[in-house]
Amino acid sequence: MASRPLNNGYVLNTSLDFNGVLPNLNFPADAQGIVRNEVDDDLGLREFILVKNVGTGAFANGDCLVFTNNSRTQVMNYADAVAGGFSIGAALNRVAGVAIGAISVGQWGWIQTRGYHAAVKVNGACANGQMLTLDNTASTKCAPVALGTAPPYATLGVAVGAAAANLVPVQLFV
Repeated sequence: MASRPLNNGYVLNTSLDFNGVLPNLNFPADAQGIVRNEVDDDLGLREFILVKNVGTGAFANGDCLVFTNNSRTQVMNYADAVAGGFSIGAALNRVAGVAIGAISVGQWGWIQTRGYHAAVKVNGACANGQMLTLDNTASTKCAPVALGTAPPYATLGVAVGAAAANLVPVQLFV
């Protein structure tokens, strides 16, 4: 499977599985909050953003995350955001995207905001075509919205298959 960055005019230094301290924050490539677009021969166009884990636990592939600042550079899970002072509604409407790999506490890494992700964590059963929002009962999972019902919070994406083992394939559009 070939994956090609589409960003023009600069080089992206870090790989998508980056989990660490940014080496030089003055260097224009891989700056905090930078958006990275890639086209994958199998998965199509996908978008990622470089963020810092400011929560209390490490992120894993498929974790659903929220932004904690307005510059879109810091993320944590829903439960940490509420514990940190966000109201339930505010936290659920600050959906950031989905972790694509491990990001340790205090470290920088890439999360996915658009495109196909094969294994997003979901709380409960989910059918193909259901809209997904963050789940307010599980800190790193999404929740399906009943078909024909308007989502009560910001939408993470739409399920493009049925959930199995609490994972669901999703077309993200944060």
